[in-house]
Amino acid sequence: MERTLDRVVRRRAADESFQRAIEAFTSGDHPRAEHEWLAAQAEFVALDLKERAVDCTVKLGVVYRATGRFDEAESAYHRAREFYSAQGMDRLVANCTANLGNVYQSSGRYDEAEKAFSEARSYFQTHDLHHEAATCAVNLGDLYWDAQRADEAELAYRSALEYYQALNLHRQVADCQMNLGLVYWGTEQLEAAESSYVAAREFYIAQGLQREVASAAISLGGIYASSGRYTLAESAYGSAKNYYEAHGLRNRVADCTIGLGLVYRELERFDEATASYATAREIYRGLDLDRQVADCTVGLAATNQDSGRFDDSEADYKTALEAYQELGLRRAVGDCMVGLADIYQVTGRTDEAEVAYAEARRQYEDHLSRRVP
Repeated sequence: MERTLDRVVRRRAADESFQRAIEAFTSGDHPRAEHEWLAAQAEFVALDLKERAVDCTVKLGVVYRATGRFDEAESAYHRAREFYSAQGMDRLVANCTANLGNVYQSSGRYDEAEKAFSEARSYFQTHDLHHEAATCAVNLGDLYWDAQRADEAELAYRSALEYYQALNLHRQVADCQMNLGLVYWGTEQLEAAESSYVAAREFYIAQGLQREVASAAISLGGIYASSGRYTLAESAYGSAKNYYEAHGLRNRVADCTIGLGLVYRELERFDEATASYATAREIYRGLDLDRQVADCTVGLAATNQDSGRFDDSEADYKTALEAYQELGLRRAVGDCMVGLADIYQVTGRTDEAEVAYAEARRQYEDHLSRRVP
């Protein structure tokens, strides 16, 4: 009797540790969550409660992924999947496979991520587990978009969107609309992109989700600028910037500022454009975001070019060109070569212009053949 009572007490203590771990993880206290799940796991092992111990392994995988410990996360999910497979728990096997997809995606192993998400999604669809299938569809949409497979990305996001709409899961609907807005924007479907972003923003506003409102505002700023509505773009970028400044999100402040630089340049407010690009560049430099630093330098080059300061523009393009070459960004290298070629053409250096245009063409062709950013 005492032995049975002791076992009950220990089981209850382990369950309480498990619950405390969930609460700690939800609040962002990852070390505490890891400690509690490890403690619960050890007790479940001692009590020979194998399934509960493996449940802890899965949860620890979540902690490891959240803290960038991808090797440990992968190992945890593999161990859990092997156990569930041996027990014939196919749904939990699929869950582990989807979790592995997240690990692969986070660690840049995109082919493995696509395979894992596709495998898990197929299982979920076959067994009418539509919510899990929709989650996999969103993850696949992200992968397809990053790989420049826009049609597949749109189909994946739409599949998830239709499910969320059918169940009136409004937050997920709005998030999918944001994803689709990006696809539409990237494929020059500006009206569809604007419609998606506006719908998402309206939901976020209604729910008081100010951070998401700001994110939608940045996207709309880009749409407005792309369609020549610069006053609306300036307002959208400005409102988002105010939010991010108030919350100390420097990288997002810089994103808004570089957007404003483009608006000012198009409106021929060159001094404001120059100041915006320079400010954004300094923020990105402080965050060690080399790609974005180079993008700001290109913005300065274009501003100088538009305002007739060709020597400064040439120097800026060459600085950005060197950065893009070091980063292996062939399309961006091509864009810089076009900018330089235009300057050479305007300043009467036609031979140099021809060479630069030819190099730009080569970079674009190489970019398309390799499918790199």
